[in-house]
Amino acid sequence: MLSTPLHTSTRPHPNQRVVTMLAGTIGLTLLLATACISTTDRGEWARGNVLQINVSNVQRVPEVAYTVEGQHYAIRPQSPDNTLVVAKVLLRNNKSAQVSLFVNHDAAFLANRRLDRHGLIDPYVQRQVLDEPPADGARFLPLLWGVVDVPQNFQVEGWVVFEIPKDFTIYQFNWEQADTIRVGLKEGI
Repeated sequence: MLSTPLHTSTRPHPNQRVVTMLAGTIGLTLLLATACISTTDRGEWARGNVLQINVSNVQRVPEVAYTVEGQHYAIRPQSPDNTLVVAKVLLRNNKSAQVSLFVNHDAAFLANRRLDRHGLIDPYVQRQVLDEPPADGARFLPLLWGVVDVPQNFQVEGWVVFEIPKDFTIYQFNWEQADTIRVGLKEGI
């Protein structure tokens, strides 16, 4: 003869509720943590005698398009065997009363492991006028070029543009204006 319980409960055991709540909480925490992870390029920091520099968002691009005072421009490589490289540069002056920078062709360069160099291009000379506004006209603004004064405890930030051969492997960013600073970069850029 089989015995059957007199009363069957459909309620879960108290420990089962705790396990279910704990699993749900862990799952929700992991989901929120994954959603908060950003792929922001925080860049590479380096220090000279006077300046600190952060170089970030180094990337090869087919062109740099921008709009200034209602006029639309695009910078493109002068040779079909070349490509453009942009880098976001932040320069911080924490030591000197004032640092005067003259950002020109010689202010910075990219180097490979053999230390072959490619300097900055003038974004205001090597440009073409566009008839239409570019789709991402403010993506690489402001451009860092010309004379810039950086008082103590201030910083300046902007984009610089290089033209390099397509097969050039970037190894290092070099700043040469008012200070000499070498910044190692991830290879393969």
